[in-house]
Amino acid sequence: MFNNIKIYTTNCGLKYKNRDDLLVIHFPKGANVAGVFTKSSMPASPIKWCKKIIEKHHAKALIVNSGNANAFTGKIGDEAVIKTVNEVAKEFGCHQDEVYVSSSLS
Repeated sequence: MFNNIKIYTTNCGLKYKNRDDLLVIHFPKGANVAGVFTKSSMPASPIKWCKKIIEKHHAKALIVNSGNANAFTGKIGDEAVIKTVNEVAKEFGCHQDEVYVSSSLS
């Protein structure tokens, strides 16, 4: 089922200079999704987004950035997630609710 996964990495200057710090995984045929989320009353914007769409259990893309947890960013963080999701969805020709966003402190 996963023989068509496409993985992209690049350096965006988020954390490192001259090292990749952004990962995008594209699932052209789609992938089943399940999730376990924090119980925090203050979840980061990517968590709120993924919780909102997880009930569909389907993904076409996952984007992961390094070095930025996107926590306590408020409206700006929410807007950044939406902008990211819209651009990735447009790039891969899928719906926004098929794009999952993750941030990582590494």
